[in-house]
Parts: sequence; structure tokens; C-alpha cells
Amino acid sequence: MLGAAQESWLRRGLRDERAAWSLVTQQTLFSRLYLPQGRDALYSDVWDGYAAARDRTLTALAQPAVRNPVLLGGDVHSFWINDVKRDFERPGSATVATEIVTTCLASRNGPEALFGPARSLNPHVRFLDNAHAGYVLLEVTQARLAIDLRAVDSLTDPASASRSLARYDVEAGHPGAIG
Repeated sequence: MLGAAQESWLRRGLRDERAAWSLVTQQTLFSRLYLPQGRDALYSDVWDGYAAARDRTLTALAQPAVRNPVLLGGDVHSFWINDVKRDFERPGSATVATEIVTTCLASRNGPEALFGPARSLNPHVRFLDNAHAGYVLLEVTQARLAIDLRAVDSLTDPASASRSLARYDVEAGHPGAIG
């Protein structure tokens, strides 16, 4: 997912982090996605195809300077809120960060065969909606990050109404979403 120069840049930036919240934007789903085909099956269009790079990024996110890491992603045509685990093979392992993935406004739905059973196969998935299109609103204060997953009623109407599909909070100093 990242080239060597990008990984080095991110690692240095996180090592020297001073912000109350570290919002890391990237292009897709970061958390492990166990598939119905079995625990060894990989959906290589996300970070699962780049496990070594994900492990190095997790190590960088777990550095002491990074106080409140939040990963922001998209491009999987669905909403996700995930607890980013230090070791996804062990569901009880430490939560390192919170992941927020937004859907899109140009098309609908990720692959139902993969995403439909995802909640039952992935204990770190706190929320998943594969039926709506929309966007995410974030409100960031020193004490918390508020997440509002917004669904639009119509993809073709520019004046379409939107509504809150779900709301979560992340408290400063406590990775993982509360909903």
C-alpha cells in the first residue's frame, strides 16, 4: 500500500507527533477482513494483501508520541467503524486505533458476498453498513472525536436529504469507538 519512502515519512511523522489526535488518511480498509472462504483467504484489494506493511504501520501507530490515532479510509463502497487491533489474530489484543471508513456518493455497495457476513467473522468490526451511500462528519475536540455516519436518500438527486445512520464517539486516550 505504501512505498518505502512513504512508510519512512509516516513513521518519522508519527514518531515526532505532537497533536492531540493523529488522523491518518489512506485509501481503503486497513483492518483485517476475515472472509467466509476461511481465515487464510485474503481480499487483496485492501491492506490484507499487504500484511507486512500493515504490521509496520501498526508499530508506528503504537509509538508513545501517538496519543489518539484514527485511520480514515474509503473506496470499499460501505461504512465501517473498526477497532484496529495490534494483533488481529487475537481479538483480545490491544486496540491501537479506531478506523472510520466512509462509503461513496457515486455508486453503491461493496461486494455482498464478502461484506455481508463480515460482522460475524470479524469481532473488531463495530459497525458495518453495506446498503447506504453517504459520507462521514467528524467533530474533533481535545476530549473526543464524534463520528456521524450520514446516508443520502438518493444518489441521483443533488438536493437529496441526508440522515444520520449511526453515531459513535472516541474518547481521548481510549482507542476504540463507543456507539
